[in-house]
Formats: sequence, C-alpha cells, structure tokens
Amino acid sequence: MRTFARRAAIVGALLLGASAAGAQDAPPAAGGAEAAPPAVGEWVTRVKLGLSLTQSSFTKNWAGSETGTVSWLAVGDFAADSQIRPRLKLTNALVLAFGQTHQQDAARSVWLVPTKSADKIKYDGVARFTLGGWVDPFIALNVDTEFFQKVGDVSEILTPLTIGESVGMARAFYDTKTRSLVSRLGFAVRQKNDRFAVAPVEARTDDGGFEWRTTGRFASEGDKTVFKSQLTAFQAVFFSGSDQDPQDHWKTLDVRWENGLSNKINKWMSVDVYLEYLFDEQLNKAGQLKETLGIGVTAQL
Repeated sequence: MRTFARRAAIVGALLLGASAAGAQDAPPAAGGAEAAPPAVGEWVTRVKLGLSLTQSSFTKNWAGSETGTVSWLAVGDFAADSQIRPRLKLTNALVLAFGQTHQQDAARSVWLVPTKSADKIKYDGVARFTLGGWVDPFIALNVDTEFFQKVGDVSEILTPLTIGESVGMARAFYDTKTRSLVSRLGFAVRQKNDRFAVAPVEARTDDGGFEWRTTGRFASEGDKTVFKSQLTAFQAVFFSGSDQDPQDHWKTLDVRWENGLSNKINKWMSVDVYLEYLFDEQLNKAGQLKETLGIGVTAQL
C-alpha cells in the first residue's frame, strides 16, 4: 500500500505539472480573450457528440478462423458553466457513453447476442463560492452509473448507482473559457446501490470520508485539441457494510485517474484517446486499467 501511495503521488504530481505547463505555454486567443474569465451571468456551454463504427464480415466458406464483428460506440460530452453571481460559480459536466460489439459464431452462420463495450453515465456538478480568497468554499454532487446491467435473463437500469455529495474548499489555478484547473479538498459521503448484489453483501451501502479531486481541461483555439483529466482520491472513515468486509478493504485509499485527449482531423472527424486507472481494493486488490482509441464522426456545438 505504501508503494502504491508513492506511485499515486508521483503520478498526480506529473499530471498537475504537465497540465500547468501546458496551460502556461498555450497561446492566448486573438484580442486577449483567452486571459479573461467569462463575464458574470454568461453561460459557457459545450456539446460534443461522437459515433465510431468498426465492421468486418466473412462468408461461410472463408478459409480462415476469423469471424465477423460489428462494434459501435456513441458518446455525448456536455458542459455548462457560469459565473451566475459575482460570488457564485456553477459548473456542470455530463458524460454519456454506450457501445456494443456484435460477433458471428464460429461457423459464421448466426450472430451472437451483442455484448457491451462501453456503458457510462457520469455527472459532476459544483457550486463554488468565489469570495476572493486563496481558496473558495464549495458544495458538489456526483452521479456515476450505467444505462443498464444484465445478469442472466434479468436486466436492471441505472445499476450499479453511486451518488456522492461533498463539501469543502477549492482552489482554481486556471479558470477561463478554454483552460481550467481546479483542485478540491473536503468531506464526502456516498450512497451505493447495486441491485445484483448477492447476500451477504448488502445492495445498499453508505460510506464517507475525505476526498481530493483535481479537474483540468486545456484546449487549443477552436477546441481543435482538447485534453481533460480528473484525479480523485477518497479515504473512507466509515462504511455501513464494514461487518461484511473482515479484511477492512474499505479502509484503503481509493484512486481514480481519468484522462481524455481529443484531436479534430477536420470538421467532422476526430481521434479520441481515453485512459482510466482505478484502484479500489473492495473491487480488486490490483489496479484496473481501461483504454480506448477511436476515430469517428463528431459534431461539436
């Protein structure tokens, strides 16, 4: 655990250093608009819709062991931020992603039941009270779930579902229309509901503890290249299902590091890379890694 903590600290430092360096090196927009934050009452909204598709097929008499596949992924990335009052800043971010993979059987005669390749609903809303000090008080709401989960012949929507509320202090290192880096430290409580939990594991659990979350977004002019990153560390101090965890895995530090890089080839095409690292001993004693790379059609509003 000490080794992992050191590695997490190094990774976090490298992330923040690279982000800060990138923000300092990024050229300002014409007229100096890049250097100024949005005006009071102005909403900065971003909508990005993407669809990628991969397909292959073979005839039954194809001399090989390959089988046909069809994979598709649809992604929606939404954001709405506003300094609605001189002392109140609201930020809202919603990510929707869903994809499936369809594959033929070994004889290439029928198509098998599709499997999910992506399924995510994630919302992050923050109200930050900009009082002019070195740090600002904040309250936040987070929702993390999936469109549906299927076990056997039973399907349930919005499961597993995690809702978190946090309060604490935040520091905005950058806060403009295209560049932002905000770090938050506070106390958070989470409610988790998994309808497929098997006894003695409880379907509904609650925990609470200290949370550090740093979110950054850095974009070039016209959002041609956008890098987004979020690093979250959560240290629980209580857990309602502790009696079902005799090895006290819930007491270890949870870390999630999400990174996304998007680069527009032209008006309708982009290359997107996503990398996520998750360490949660209640799920797995080893760290988990997710990576996706796609080229697809995008519409940016």
